[in-house]
Amino acid sequence: MKYRELLNIVNKDLQLPAILAINSSINAEESLSRVFEVLQGFLDADGAFVNIFDTQKHRIVFVAHCRRDGVSSTLGSLVPPKSLRPLKITDKVLNCPDISQDRFTQQVLSECLPEVKSYLMLSMDKEERHLGVVCFYSRRYDQFNEAQRILLKSLHDSFSLMTSNALNSVLLANNLDLIQENDGLKDSVRGSRMALVNRFSARTPSLKEITEKIEKVSSTEVPILVLGETGCGKEVVVNLIQELSNRGTGPFVKLNCGAIPETLIDDEFFGHEKGAFTDAKIQKKGVFERASGGTLFLDEIGELSLAAQVRLLRVLQQKIVTRIGGMHSIPVDFRLVAATHRDLKQMAEEGRFRNDLLYRLNLFPLRIPPLRERQEDLFSADRLFPESAAKQIRYFSAPFLVSEVC
Repeated sequence: MKYRELLNIVNKDLQLPAILAINSSINAEESLSRVFEVLQGFLDADGAFVNIFDTQKHRIVFVAHCRRDGVSSTLGSLVPPKSLRPLKITDKVLNCPDISQDRFTQQVLSECLPEVKSYLMLSMDKEERHLGVVCFYSRRYDQFNEAQRILLKSLHDSFSLMTSNALNSVLLANNLDLIQENDGLKDSVRGSRMALVNRFSARTPSLKEITEKIEKVSSTEVPILVLGETGCGKEVVVNLIQELSNRGTGPFVKLNCGAIPETLIDDEFFGHEKGAFTDAKIQKKGVFERASGGTLFLDEIGELSLAAQVRLLRVLQQKIVTRIGGMHSIPVDFRLVAATHRDLKQMAEEGRFRNDLLYRLNLFPLRIPPLRERQEDLFSADRLFPESAAKQIRYFSAPFLVSEVC
Protein backbone atom coordinates (compact mmCIF):
# COMPACT_ATOMS: atom_id res chain seq x y z
CA MET A 1 0.00 0.00 0.00
CA LYS A 2 1.34 3.43 -0.95
CA TYR A 3 2.16 6.17 1.55
CA ARG A 4 -0.81 8.41 0.62
CA GLU A 5 -3.27 5.52 0.94
CA LEU A 6 -1.90 4.59 4.37
CA LEU A 7 -2.04 8.24 5.47
CA ASN A 8 -5.67 8.59 4.30
CA ILE A 9 -6.70 5.53 6.32
CA VAL A 10 -4.90 6.82 9.41
CA ASN A 11 -6.27 10.34 9.04
CA LYS A 12 -9.82 9.06 8.66
CA ASP A 13 -9.90 7.15 11.90
CA LEU A 14 -7.25 8.41 14.32
CA GLN A 15 -5.49 11.64 13.39
CA LEU A 16 -8.16 14.12 14.47
CA PRO A 17 -9.01 12.37 17.80
CA ALA A 18 -5.26 12.15 18.54
CA ILE A 19 -4.74 15.86 17.84
CA LEU A 20 -7.68 16.75 20.07
CA ALA A 21 -6.25 14.55 22.83
CA ILE A 22 -2.80 16.15 22.56
CA ASN A 23 -4.26 19.66 22.72
CA SER A 24 -6.74 18.85 25.49
CA SER A 25 -4.38 19.98 28.25
CA ILE A 26 -1.31 22.17 28.75
CA ASN A 27 0.01 19.50 31.10
CA ALA A 28 2.30 17.11 29.20
CA GLU A 29 1.48 14.18 31.49
CA GLU A 30 -2.26 14.54 30.91
CA SER A 31 -1.90 15.08 27.15
CA LEU A 32 0.31 12.01 26.74
CA SER A 33 -2.03 9.84 28.80
CA ARG A 34 -5.06 10.87 26.73
CA VAL A 35 -3.39 10.44 23.34
CA PHE A 36 -1.97 7.09 24.47
CA GLU A 37 -5.52 5.95 25.22
CA VAL A 38 -6.71 7.09 21.79
CA LEU A 39 -3.86 5.37 19.92
CA GLN A 40 -3.49 2.25 22.06
CA GLY A 41 -5.72 0.07 19.93
CA PHE A 42 -3.72 0.93 16.81
CA LEU A 43 -0.18 0.97 18.25
CA ASP A 44 -0.48 -1.81 20.86
CA ALA A 45 2.36 -0.18 22.83
CA ASP A 46 3.28 -0.98 26.43
CA GLY A 47 3.97 2.64 27.28
CA ALA A 48 5.04 6.06 26.09
CA PHE A 49 7.21 8.88 27.33
CA VAL A 50 8.20 12.42 26.40
CA ASN A 51 11.61 13.84 27.15
CA ILE A 52 13.25 17.15 26.39
CA PHE A 53 16.87 18.21 26.38
CA ASP A 54 17.61 20.88 28.97
CA THR A 55 20.43 22.88 27.38
CA GLN A 56 20.95 24.95 30.53
CA LYS A 57 21.79 21.94 32.70
CA HIS A 58 22.79 19.64 29.81
CA ARG A 59 20.40 16.92 30.95
CA ILE A 60 17.69 14.75 29.42
CA VAL A 61 14.48 15.46 31.35
CA PHE A 62 11.50 13.07 31.19
CA VAL A 63 8.49 15.37 31.37
CA ALA A 64 5.78 12.71 30.94
CA HIS A 65 5.35 8.93 31.10
CA CYS A 66 2.38 6.57 30.90
CA ARG A 67 1.90 2.79 30.65
CA ARG A 68 -0.68 0.37 29.38
CA ASP A 69 -1.53 -0.83 32.89
CA GLY A 70 -2.42 2.72 33.90
CA VAL A 71 0.48 3.09 36.32
CA SER A 72 2.41 6.28 35.59
CA SER A 73 5.88 6.64 37.08
CA THR A 74 8.24 9.62 37.13
CA LEU A 75 11.42 8.88 35.21
CA GLY A 76 13.33 11.98 36.35
CA SER A 77 16.37 13.28 34.48
CA LEU A 78 19.86 12.13 33.59
CA VAL A 79 23.05 13.24 31.91
CA PRO A 80 23.30 11.81 28.36
CA PRO A 81 26.14 9.33 27.78
CA LYS A 82 29.12 11.22 26.37
CA SER A 83 30.67 8.26 24.59
CA LEU A 84 27.55 7.43 22.53
CA ARG A 85 25.50 9.23 19.89
CA PRO A 86 21.76 8.69 19.22
CA LEU A 87 20.66 7.20 15.92
CA LYS A 88 19.94 9.86 13.30
CA ILE A 89 16.22 10.29 12.62
CA THR A 90 15.98 11.33 8.98
CA ASP A 91 12.21 11.30 8.49
CA LYS A 92 10.98 12.60 11.86
CA VAL A 93 10.07 9.11 13.13
CA LEU A 94 12.42 6.21 13.82
CA ASN A 95 11.05 2.66 13.95
CA CYS A 96 13.64 0.68 15.91
CA PRO A 97 12.80 -3.07 15.98
CA ASP A 98 15.61 -3.87 18.42
CA ILE A 99 16.82 -1.35 21.00
CA SER A 100 20.27 -2.95 21.01
CA GLN A 101 20.74 -1.27 17.60
CA ASP A 102 20.51 2.09 19.41
CA ARG A 103 23.10 1.94 22.17
CA PHE A 104 22.44 5.56 23.16
CA THR A 105 18.73 5.07 23.89
CA GLN A 106 19.44 1.67 25.46
CA GLN A 107 21.82 3.27 27.96
CA VAL A 108 19.46 6.20 28.63
CA LEU A 109 16.63 3.77 29.45
CA SER A 110 18.79 1.12 31.14
CA GLU A 111 17.80 2.16 34.68
CA CYS A 112 14.32 3.66 34.34
CA LEU A 113 12.87 1.40 31.57
CA PRO A 114 15.13 -1.63 31.10
CA GLU A 115 12.26 -3.75 29.72
CA VAL A 116 12.02 -1.76 26.44
CA LYS A 117 12.82 -3.94 23.42
CA SER A 118 11.51 -1.87 20.46
CA TYR A 119 10.08 1.60 19.93
CA LEU A 120 8.66 4.27 17.65
CA MET A 121 10.45 7.55 18.34
CA LEU A 122 9.23 10.91 17.05
CA SER A 123 11.94 13.57 16.97
CA MET A 124 10.47 16.90 18.07
CA ASP A 125 11.85 19.88 16.16
CA LYS A 126 10.66 23.44 15.90
CA GLU A 127 12.28 26.09 13.70
CA GLU A 128 15.37 23.88 13.23
CA ARG A 129 15.75 23.50 17.01
CA HIS A 130 15.61 20.05 18.61
CA LEU A 131 13.14 20.02 21.52
CA GLY A 132 13.14 16.35 22.53
CA VAL A 133 11.37 13.11 21.61
CA VAL A 134 8.01 11.38 21.95
CA CYS A 135 8.48 7.63 22.19
CA PHE A 136 5.99 4.73 22.17
CA TYR A 137 7.73 1.57 23.35
CA SER A 138 7.10 -2.18 23.61
CA ARG A 139 8.47 -5.06 25.67
CA ARG A 140 8.50 -7.13 22.46
CA TYR A 141 10.95 -6.97 19.59
CA ASP A 142 9.87 -5.70 16.15
CA GLN A 143 6.51 -4.46 17.44
CA PHE A 144 5.81 -1.48 15.19
CA ASN A 145 5.09 -1.17 11.44
CA GLU A 146 5.13 1.43 8.68
CA ALA A 147 1.48 2.47 9.07
CA GLN A 148 2.06 3.24 12.74
CA ARG A 149 5.18 5.22 11.85
CA ILE A 150 3.19 7.31 9.35
CA LEU A 151 0.52 8.03 11.95
CA LEU A 152 3.06 9.28 14.46
CA LYS A 153 4.72 11.42 11.81
CA SER A 154 1.38 13.09 11.00
CA LEU A 155 1.13 14.19 14.66
CA HIS A 156 4.51 15.91 14.70
CA ASP A 157 3.27 19.51 14.81
CA SER A 158 0.78 18.86 17.61
CA PHE A 159 3.36 16.99 19.67
CA SER A 160 5.86 19.82 18.98
CA LEU A 161 3.52 22.32 20.62
CA MET A 162 3.10 20.06 23.65
CA THR A 163 6.86 19.47 23.92
CA SER A 164 7.61 23.16 23.48
CA ASN A 165 5.28 24.01 26.39
CA ALA A 166 6.94 21.33 28.52
CA LEU A 167 10.38 22.69 27.66
CA ASN A 168 9.30 26.22 28.59
CA SER A 169 8.05 24.89 31.94
CA VAL A 170 11.43 23.26 32.60
CA LEU A 171 13.29 26.43 31.64
CA LEU A 172 10.97 28.48 33.87
CA ALA A 173 11.69 26.12 36.76
CA ASN A 174 15.41 26.50 36.03
CA ASN A 175 15.07 30.28 36.10
CA LEU A 176 13.26 30.12 39.43
CA ASP A 177 16.08 27.94 40.76
CA LEU A 178 18.61 30.45 39.46
CA ILE A 179 16.70 33.30 41.09
CA GLN A 180 16.71 31.46 44.41
CA GLU A 181 20.38 30.61 44.01
CA ASN A 182 21.14 34.22 43.11
CA ASP A 183 19.22 35.43 46.15
CA GLY A 184 21.21 33.00 48.29
CA LEU A 185 24.47 34.27 46.83
CA LYS A 186 23.38 37.87 47.42
CA ASP A 187 22.57 37.01 51.04
CA SER A 188 25.97 35.38 51.35
CA VAL A 189 27.69 38.40 49.82
CA ARG A 190 25.76 40.74 52.10
CA GLY A 191 26.76 38.58 55.06
CA SER A 192 30.42 38.69 53.99
CA ARG A 193 30.24 42.44 53.47
CA MET A 194 28.70 42.93 56.89
CA ALA A 195 31.40 40.74 58.46
CA LEU A 196 34.12 42.85 56.83
CA VAL A 197 32.45 46.09 57.87
CA ASN A 198 31.88 44.88 61.43
CA ARG A 199 35.48 43.74 61.74
CA PHE A 200 36.76 47.07 60.43
CA SER A 201 34.38 48.98 62.72
CA ALA A 202 35.51 46.95 65.73
CA ARG A 203 39.12 47.89 65.02
CA THR A 204 38.40 51.53 64.16
CA PRO A 205 35.36 52.72 66.16
CA SER A 206 36.32 56.36 65.61
CA LEU A 207 35.86 55.92 61.83
CA LYS A 208 32.19 54.90 62.07
CA GLU A 209 30.99 57.73 59.83
CA ILE A 210 33.68 57.03 57.23
CA THR A 211 32.92 53.29 57.37
CA GLU A 212 29.26 54.00 56.56
CA LYS A 213 30.34 56.08 53.56
CA ILE A 214 32.68 53.33 52.39
CA GLU A 215 29.88 50.77 52.62
CA LYS A 216 27.62 52.91 50.42
CA VAL A 217 30.13 53.93 47.78
CA SER A 218 32.13 50.69 47.42
CA SER A 219 29.53 48.96 45.22
CA THR A 220 29.45 51.89 42.76
CA GLU A 221 31.89 52.74 39.97
CA VAL A 222 32.57 56.26 41.28
CA PRO A 223 36.30 57.14 41.59
CA ILE A 224 37.33 57.55 45.22
CA LEU A 225 40.00 59.89 46.60
CA VAL A 226 41.37 58.97 50.02
CA LEU A 227 43.00 61.89 51.84
CA GLY A 228 45.03 61.96 55.02
CA GLU A 229 48.44 62.25 56.57
CA THR A 230 51.09 59.60 56.05
CA GLY A 231 50.49 56.73 58.45
CA CYS A 232 46.78 57.35 59.06
CA GLY A 233 45.70 54.08 57.40
CA LYS A 234 44.75 55.16 53.87
CA GLU A 235 45.80 51.87 52.32
CA VAL A 236 43.78 49.92 54.89
CA VAL A 237 40.72 51.92 53.85
CA VAL A 238 41.47 51.29 50.18
CA ASN A 239 41.76 47.55 50.83
CA LEU A 240 38.33 47.60 52.49
CA ILE A 241 36.88 49.47 49.50
CA GLN A 242 38.27 46.81 47.16
CA GLU A 243 36.92 43.92 49.24
CA LEU A 244 33.43 45.46 49.37
CA SER A 245 33.28 46.47 45.71
CA ASN A 246 31.59 44.62 42.86
CA ARG A 247 35.09 44.23 41.41
CA GLY A 248 36.38 42.46 44.51
CA THR A 249 37.12 39.27 42.58
CA GLY A 250 38.90 41.15 39.79
CA PRO A 251 42.50 42.32 39.67
CA PHE A 252 43.65 44.84 42.28
CA VAL A 253 46.69 46.74 40.97
CA LYS A 254 48.62 49.15 43.17
CA LEU A 255 51.11 51.79 42.04
CA ASN A 256 52.99 54.20 44.29
CA CYS A 257 53.28 57.26 42.09
CA GLY A 258 55.95 58.79 44.35
CA ALA A 259 58.29 55.84 43.84
CA ILE A 260 58.35 55.95 40.01
CA PRO A 261 60.90 58.18 38.25
CA GLU A 262 59.43 60.53 35.69
CA THR A 263 61.33 58.80 32.88
CA LEU A 264 59.63 55.48 33.68
CA ILE A 265 56.08 56.65 34.35
CA ASP A 266 54.92 56.04 30.74
CA ASP A 267 56.25 52.48 30.85
CA GLU A 268 54.45 51.86 34.17
CA PHE A 269 51.22 53.40 32.90
CA PHE A 270 51.05 51.95 29.39
CA GLY A 271 53.57 49.11 29.19
CA HIS A 272 55.55 48.38 26.03
CA GLU A 273 55.78 46.01 23.11
CA LYS A 274 58.70 43.64 22.63
CA GLY A 275 61.50 45.50 20.84
CA ALA A 276 60.03 48.96 21.52
CA PHE A 277 63.44 50.05 22.91
CA THR A 278 66.83 48.52 23.63
CA ASP A 279 65.93 46.63 26.83
CA ALA A 280 62.39 45.72 25.80
CA LYS A 281 63.05 41.99 25.47
CA ILE A 282 59.48 40.96 26.32
CA GLN A 283 56.03 42.51 26.07
CA LYS A 284 54.87 44.31 29.21
CA LYS A 285 51.36 45.41 30.16
CA GLY A 286 50.92 48.72 31.97
CA VAL A 287 48.94 49.20 35.16
CA PHE A 288 45.85 50.43 33.30
CA GLU A 289 45.73 47.26 31.23
CA ARG A 290 46.54 44.95 34.16
CA ALA A 291 43.78 46.54 36.25
CA SER A 292 41.14 46.13 33.55
CA GLY A 293 38.11 44.36 35.02
CA GLY A 294 39.15 45.33 38.54
CA THR A 295 40.50 48.25 40.55
CA LEU A 296 43.54 50.48 40.10
CA PHE A 297 44.94 52.08 43.26
CA LEU A 298 47.23 55.06 42.62
CA ASP A 299 48.92 55.86 45.90
CA GLU A 300 50.48 59.30 46.42
CA ILE A 301 48.83 60.60 43.26
CA GLY A 302 49.89 64.12 44.24
CA GLU A 303 53.47 63.22 43.29
CA LEU A 304 52.63 62.88 39.58
CA SER A 305 54.11 65.48 37.27
CA LEU A 306 51.82 67.67 35.18
CA ALA A 307 52.77 65.68 32.06
CA ALA A 308 51.83 62.39 33.76
CA GLN A 309 48.58 63.94 34.99
CA VAL A 310 47.65 64.76 31.38
CA ARG A 311 48.23 61.12 30.35
CA LEU A 312 46.18 59.83 33.30
CA LEU A 313 43.32 62.21 32.52
CA ARG A 314 43.27 61.09 28.88
CA VAL A 315 42.96 57.43 29.90
CA LEU A 316 40.15 58.25 32.35
CA GLN A 317 38.28 60.08 29.58
CA GLN A 318 38.79 57.65 26.70
CA LYS A 319 39.28 54.31 28.49
CA ILE A 320 41.85 53.20 25.92
CA VAL A 321 45.64 52.81 26.05
CA THR A 322 48.42 52.15 23.55
CA ARG A 323 51.58 50.40 24.64
CA ILE A 324 54.92 52.05 23.92
CA GLY A 325 55.91 50.87 20.47
CA GLY A 326 52.42 49.55 19.83
CA MET A 327 50.09 50.27 16.91
CA HIS A 328 46.72 49.25 18.38
CA SER A 329 44.46 50.91 20.93
CA ILE A 330 43.51 48.63 23.81
CA PRO A 331 40.22 49.23 25.70
CA VAL A 332 40.51 49.23 29.49
CA ASP A 333 37.84 49.10 32.17
CA PHE A 334 38.95 49.78 35.73
CA ARG A 335 37.66 51.50 38.84
CA LEU A 336 40.10 54.17 40.07
CA VAL A 337 40.92 54.69 43.74
CA ALA A 338 43.59 57.27 44.55
CA ALA A 339 45.23 58.41 47.77
CA THR A 340 47.48 61.27 48.80
CA HIS A 341 48.73 63.11 51.87
CA ARG A 342 48.96 66.38 49.94
CA ASP A 343 46.36 69.17 49.66
CA LEU A 344 45.39 68.78 46.01
CA LYS A 345 43.14 71.85 46.01
CA GLN A 346 46.02 74.05 47.10
CA MET A 347 48.29 72.39 44.55
CA ALA A 348 45.67 73.10 41.86
CA GLU A 349 45.56 76.77 42.89
CA GLU A 350 49.34 76.89 42.64
CA GLY A 351 49.29 75.26 39.20
CA ARG A 352 50.97 72.03 40.34
CA PHE A 353 47.90 69.84 39.89
CA ARG A 354 45.40 69.97 37.05
CA ASN A 355 41.93 71.23 37.96
CA ASP A 356 40.22 68.94 35.42
CA LEU A 357 41.94 65.87 36.90
CA LEU A 358 41.08 66.95 40.43
CA TYR A 359 37.46 67.37 39.33
CA ARG A 360 37.41 63.74 38.18
CA LEU A 361 39.14 62.41 41.28
CA ASN A 362 37.28 64.44 43.87
CA LEU A 363 33.77 63.05 43.21
CA PHE A 364 33.81 61.16 46.50
CA PRO A 365 36.62 62.23 48.84
CA LEU A 366 37.28 60.31 52.07
CA ARG A 367 39.37 62.21 54.59
CA ILE A 368 41.01 59.97 57.21
CA PRO A 369 41.88 61.69 60.51
CA PRO A 370 45.44 61.15 61.78
CA LEU A 371 45.90 58.37 64.30
CA ARG A 372 46.93 60.83 67.04
CA GLU A 373 43.31 62.05 67.01
CA ARG A 374 41.96 58.50 67.25
CA GLN A 375 43.06 57.25 70.66
CA GLU A 376 39.80 55.29 70.82
CA ASP A 377 41.10 53.04 68.03
CA LEU A 378 44.24 52.25 70.01
CA PHE A 379 42.25 51.32 73.12
CA SER A 380 39.93 49.24 70.93
CA ALA A 381 42.94 47.36 69.55
CA ASP A 382 44.20 46.68 73.06
CA ARG A 383 40.75 45.39 74.09
CA LEU A 384 40.14 43.23 71.01
CA PHE A 385 43.69 42.00 70.56
CA PRO A 386 45.43 42.33 73.95
CA GLU A 387 48.33 40.10 72.89
CA SER A 388 49.18 42.27 69.86
CA ALA A 389 48.22 45.87 70.56
CA ALA A 390 51.52 47.12 69.16
CA LYS A 391 50.93 45.06 66.01
CA GLN A 392 47.50 46.66 65.62
CA ILE A 393 49.13 50.07 65.83
CA ARG A 394 51.63 49.10 63.13
CA TYR A 395 48.57 48.02 61.10
CA PHE A 396 47.88 51.73 60.72
CA SER A 397 51.56 52.55 59.99
CA ALA A 398 52.01 54.86 62.95
CA PRO A 399 55.41 54.02 64.53
CA PHE A 400 55.60 57.43 66.17
CA LEU A 401 52.87 56.33 68.60
CA VAL A 402 54.24 52.95 69.55
CA SER A 403 56.47 54.39 72.23
CA GLU A 404 53.55 56.32 73.71
CA VAL A 405 51.37 53.22 74.09
CA CYS A 406 54.02 50.64 74.85
